[in-house]
Amino acid sequence: MRAGAAVSRMQAFRMRRELRFRQTHPGAEHILRHPALWLTAYHECTAAAVLETAAAVCVPLCLLLGIWLLRSSLIAGLAMLPAAAVLWLSLKLTARAVNSRHVHRRLKQSAEYASYFAETYPEQAAQLSAPAENRKAGVPMAETKTAYERVQAARSSKRPMGAYYIEHMIDDFVELHGDRRFGDDGAIIGGVGYLNNIPVTVIAMERGTTIEERMQRHFGCPKPEGYRKALRLMKQAEKFHRPVICLIGSSGAYCGIDAEERGQGEAIAENLFEMMGLKTPVISVVVGEGGSGGALALGVCDTAVMLENTVYSVISPEGCATILWKDAAKAAEAAEHLRLTSYDLKEFGIIEKLIPEQGRSDREVCSELKKFLLDEIARLSRLPHEELLQGRYDKFRGIGAY
Repeated sequence: MRAGAAVSRMQAFRMRRELRFRQTHPGAEHILRHPALWLTAYHECTAAAVLETAAAVCVPLCLLLGIWLLRSSLIAGLAMLPAAAVLWLSLKLTARAVNSRHVHRRLKQSAEYASYFAETYPEQAAQLSAPAENRKAGVPMAETKTAYERVQAARSSKRPMGAYYIEHMIDDFVELHGDRRFGDDGAIIGGVGYLNNIPVTVIAMERGTTIEERMQRHFGCPKPEGYRKALRLMKQAEKFHRPVICLIGSSGAYCGIDAEERGQGEAIAENLFEMMGLKTPVISVVVGEGGSGGALALGVCDTAVMLENTVYSVISPEGCATILWKDAAKAAEAAEHLRLTSYDLKEFGIIEKLIPEQGRSDREVCSELKKFLLDEIARLSRLPHEELLQGRYDKFRGIGAY
């Protein structure tokens, strides 16, 4: 038992150490894939940190020693002052040299990897280069046909996520932070604002646009504190009779050890339970990849909406193909069988509204979505609480009944 606990603690320590390295060295994912590079980089960072700490500690120690020597010899005590200065300066310069060597090496490796990525995956590199410019220009969505093409369109780095729709639909938006239990989660943006003078609570999943922002938001995969923050805002909306708009776009809940330690599954289950009884209109919109329970945690609603080139599924096509055929290369075939597109879900009655995207810019899609939300909020707000809750219950009881 003790040996097993010790191994678990060591594994947790290594994962936390790797997470700290990811946070302090954005863009260095390729280093983590190579143990030799990872160990070299980590030990160089550790050496620099140790030298910096030694430089900070040695000065007060030398001063204390000098004060103690003054009691016996004035010359010996005064001599400790320049000795402390020289020692501090040498440690600082050594630490700076170690750190500079590491930074230059990491920059060289990053440049080499960026060149390799651009040569190997030119289309993905072009997408990552300027997603914001394409969005501002209002580039129409390219035509998609197969289910897997729609999966790729939903994952596209050019696709706007929750923050974009908040910016273009919600007036005077005020973001609210924290779950009042542990902390805040950047993967979920929540707050209050106005939808054409109608006060609403908006909860949106956001993955970010730059690599640094995406690492801060852990690529749009919420942690337990994110779901608990969302539930806190939903309860607040119920108290003040504000409609709730949920914007879903995540490949799934964050699967790190820290998320599991804080009760990821329980947080999702609590959202499902509480959202079913919210006495205020709830509208969920899938604006990207709606993956697994991480997306469903914001999907218990009165009205479900999907953009045309989005998906909503319990598992990714790659995960499904790996389980069924032991081959992730069959993801396209798995996507067809999963029936995860907006057209499939509209046919099954799982969603109420499908918003077309083909040949339309993001702003045009956003404008139609805003108009639909206004009409739907007006309709749902007229319903008594009992009728609203009964309609929500009947909606989910009817899923899968033939």
